[in-house]
Amino acid sequence: MANNSLILKKSEINLLRFSSHIKNNESEKIVEAIFSNKDIHVNQCSPDIENEIKTKKNEWLAISSNEWQPRKDKPIITNPSNDRTKWTRCSLCNTANKLEFYVVNKITKETINIGGTCSTNVVTGEMNELSKLIKNEIAGSRYVNILSEIPELRAVVFSPKQFINDLTYELPNLLEMNYQKDSSNVLKSLKKYLNDTGNEAVSKERLIKNLGIFDNTKNEINQFQNNAKNNKWSLSHEIKKSFQSQPNSDSIVSNIKFNNGRINKKIAQKINSVDFLRKYIKEAFNNNNRTLPVKIRKCSVGVIHFQYTNEFDSSYKFSIDSQIFIDTFGRIIFDNIDQPKRDLAKFFIENSNIISLSNIETKNNLLSSVKYSISDTKKYLVYDLYGSFSEKLDEWHYSKFELLINNWTVYREHESELLYLFRDEKKLISASLIMLFQMRYIQERTLSNLMKEAERISAKVLFNEIRSEVYK
Repeated sequence: MANNSLILKKSEINLLRFSSHIKNNESEKIVEAIFSNKDIHVNQCSPDIENEIKTKKNEWLAISSNEWQPRKDKPIITNPSNDRTKWTRCSLCNTANKLEFYVVNKITKETINIGGTCSTNVVTGEMNELSKLIKNEIAGSRYVNILSEIPELRAVVFSPKQFINDLTYELPNLLEMNYQKDSSNVLKSLKKYLNDTGNEAVSKERLIKNLGIFDNTKNEINQFQNNAKNNKWSLSHEIKKSFQSQPNSDSIVSNIKFNNGRINKKIAQKINSVDFLRKYIKEAFNNNNRTLPVKIRKCSVGVIHFQYTNEFDSSYKFSIDSQIFIDTFGRIIFDNIDQPKRDLAKFFIENSNIISLSNIETKNNLLSSVKYSISDTKKYLVYDLYGSFSEKLDEWHYSKFELLINNWTVYREHESELLYLFRDEKKLISASLIMLFQMRYIQERTLSNLMKEAERISAKVLFNEIRSEVYK
């Protein structure tokens, strides 16, 4: 044979033969190859069969190993004779063994004997771990008894990570470390109890004590999971999967775990997955923002898309890098604290180069909307100034008041008493054209050009002027 490399050795083939998985789930050609050969080498089978065996070998051995469990009655027998010829041979490799480990197939109920070498090097999973714990007949008997008394012990010993993997939310680092430490202590105390040749009662008491500590930690974890449902900044495993393709995902998760399992503003800036931005940032901003004239409409990878509606119900759309947005408006998102319009105005002025907009008109309207309130006669002058009259105007005086200001347009800068008044509509149109077409200016300057066309006047002065005109 040109190439004598082994693909499946005798003990592995026998494990597959004794188990049900191959017979029930693989093709006739695979079954024939397994059952007609003592072992399988390279170039011994057809290329397609050989490739399939190479591909599925580890999967077959793992599934087949999982079919077996220790026999309830005397799972371990130590042969009393020192004569090797009287020892029972391993069902897998045919080697004589003084220590006989008997296992039962969960499906077929067939019993076989596995020696120490095969239990360590051939069988995987729980059976492999058991071979490290059980070293003699007494240990085997104690294992069967303690498992009957405490059935949950099997999960603690053989699949402690499965409990963590099945959780909904990421755990704080300290809590997960406590879980790992406590499960390790249970395993150590179990091994001590099974193989203790001294005081069995003491070692069993220590095992039960460590198991109690482990249960308390599990209860803390379950309590954390329940609380996490009501804390929107807990990291769900579903969202965790959404950003695991990011190069810095491990660092992000680590930071969250060290932050008591919670996402904060600094961490959020590093996450760019759509699911995260949609579930965490969009919902928080839209629900908490009560003053800014913008709402998040959708999210894409690393980008948040907005819509703002001005006082005349005109809508404009724009987009911002998610990291910059979270950094700027984190108070709204994380602390539920409103930010005044001047913060948004400052943001747009300072970051106009990174705001993605469809056209210059949108940018101008956006900037003017957040920096100035455009108040028409009905929205500002009538309801605000008219309300300043101490006496109620009769119908004739009110008609004079309304006629006087009917064609005026007033801008009011946020948190300022200064009004920008356009009495002449032509001036307003001219100034608006400056805003729209002088694209070489940055937005603050084009806005300033518009305001240069207006009369600057305080609300009090304007009211006195209106009052004198009304009662003239």
